[in-house]
Amino acid sequence: MTVGKGAWAKGLVTIAVVAAWGGAAGAEGFPASGPGITLSIHAGPLQGHPGPYFFPGNWVMPAGQSVRITIVNRDDGVSPLPAQSQDIRVVGTVHDVEWVNDKKVVGVSADHLSHTLTVPDLHLNLPIPAAPPHGAVIVTAWVRVNRLGQFAWYCAAPCGSGAGGWGGAMARPGYMQGQMTVVRPLALTHQPRRTVMS
Repeated sequence: MTVGKGAWAKGLVTIAVVAAWGGAAGAEGFPASGPGITLSIHAGPLQGHPGPYFFPGNWVMPAGQSVRITIVNRDDGVSPLPAQSQDIRVVGTVHDVEWVNDKKVVGVSADHLSHTLTVPDLHLNLPIPAAPPHGAVIVTAWVRVNRLGQFAWYCAAPCGSGAGGWGGAMARPGYMQGQMTVVRPLALTHQPRRTVMS
């Protein structure tokens, strides 16, 4: 990983993230529907290695469209960060908010943090609280990326093994780090060409 933990790379990309879950969408005037991606976080092992891990670890989304990202966290483990850490705050969203189980928040308490979805090149951070035992927490946000390419994401919370929690799943691609690929929407790539006739 080329970007240090907690470092932000300021890209020349417009990000509009609008959180929508349940009645919050209509109340705020945010989109109530649209394309979506659902990610889940599991605490158990994957491919013989201990977790936790995001599933899927790599995903594709269309450029220039509002995409609903829903993260279902089933991990009840806490990975606390210092109270002054920027990684406990929502960054890169409209009004810098997200919805957690239908409640609008601007961050997650440092002592309740479980994971983050951090995309430094897009200046985006979604903090994710720990799930209750045998339950789940749902974080929902709308994301609009107007730039094509592959963008590395990682979890900025020390949820792995080893010294300080930075080993194991934290250092393994497809677990607590991966790629978000932004592509041209299908409708744009298959538009007929106009022919000018003289």
